[in-house]
Order: sequence, then C-alpha cells, then structure tokens
Amino acid sequence: MLPLAGDAQTGFTLGELTTALLVGSLTLIVCVVAIRLSNRTGLPSLLIYLGIGLLIGENGLGIRFEDEQLTLVLGYAALVLILIEGGLTT
Repeated sequence: MLPLAGDAQTGFTLGELTTALLVGSLTLIVCVVAIRLSNRTGLPSLLIYLGIGLLIGENGLGIRFEDEQLTLVLGYAALVLILIEGGLTT
C-alpha cells in the first residue's frame, strides 16, 4: 500500500508534493511543445530536450538536486528513454 502524502515515511508535505507534481506536469507540457517545435524546425528532439534540461537545472532556474540515489535512478531512466526514442526515430 502506498503511503499517504505527509506520512513520516515519505518526507513530503502536501504542499511539497503539489509543487513537485506541478513542476513535473509543466516539464511534460514543455517537452510536448518541444517535440512540435522539433518537427517544424528540423532540429533533433534530443537536442531540444538537452536545452530544456539546461534551463531547468541548477545553472538555469537554480533548482538544486542533492539526492544522489534518486539522481542515479533518474539518470538510468533517462538513458533508457533516450535510447528508445533514438531507436524508434531512426
């Protein structure tokens, strides 16, 4: 069973969870727009994704990300998605 928001096991308050979901949703919307932009301009979508990552990273918007284990998992997940997307579009 999944723990509830604000439970001692998760470490998230309801406000933090709402903010995280909002940021994630906005990122997905920006990525969908980036795909359409990629199709119109002829740029590879991975190049646009890289630019989005630079903009929302620590040097862009200043979002700090210090959880090393989660970084590793997200990095592997991103690598898998990049390889799948690259394989399907070539």
